[in-house]
Amino acid sequence: MKRAFPLFALLTAALLSYALYGALVAAPTEQTMGNVQRIFYYHVPSAWTAFLLFFINFIASIQYLVRPRPFADRLAKWVAIAIGIGACIGAFVVPLPEGVEWNFPASFQRFPSSVPEIFMAQPLEPGTFSMSMRSFLAECHDVREKTITVLSEGKSSTGGRLGYEELIREFSVYPNPNNGNFSVLISLSEEKTIRLKLIQFPTGIVVADYSSGSSFEHEADFELPQIPAGMYVVLLEVDSQQRFIRFMKK
Repeated sequence: MKRAFPLFALLTAALLSYALYGALVAAPTEQTMGNVQRIFYYHVPSAWTAFLLFFINFIASIQYLVRPRPFADRLAKWVAIAIGIGACIGAFVVPLPEGVEWNFPASFQRFPSSVPEIFMAQPLEPGTFSMSMRSFLAECHDVREKTITVLSEGKSSTGGRLGYEELIREFSVYPNPNNGNFSVLISLSEEKTIRLKLIQFPTGIVVADYSSGSSFEHEADFELPQIPAGMYVVLLEVDSQQRFIRFMKK
């Protein structure tokens, strides 16, 4: 096997060179996607090869378990290495969208986002709105549309079980949107300790953690002008209950 390895290596290099020439030069240009389509000549064969190697590894592993032989063990190990190489090639050459365009109502107030594919905005008035996102790659494009309904703020009902009162009476962030300096107001029906976590969306990174002693009323002031603009979530933990509220940092 060791003696044959250089021969197989040279044969593989020659075949890969010929495949590169065929994919980039010999193959005709696709009419719709253009030259971008040539990436499929690497992505699809790499995926097929990886799946085939998974099957060979499975057969070799079963053979080794039934009748242990060094050949089956070596085959399974070498095929596992090849699976990793093929899977990495297939993953790296996956065609991603060239760009994304958002179409949103003019009455929405848009906020900057650290991730271009994520659209963050706040409606300025209630109503029903249509939004769409167009992703494109060369001449190919796809559109996703969504209709959302924004309700006007109403008063909460005091109904429910007789004598029952929610533990968390009030949970709000003011102002919202803000420039990183804001206050969180919590009103409880019982004297309890609280914990607040400020989480960046969509990364999930906790940028601030706050705890307070036992009280009915809590007010936490945050001064975080250095955090990036975007959407954040304030998570409130009281005993076993959790509530969250979103806000925008300009």
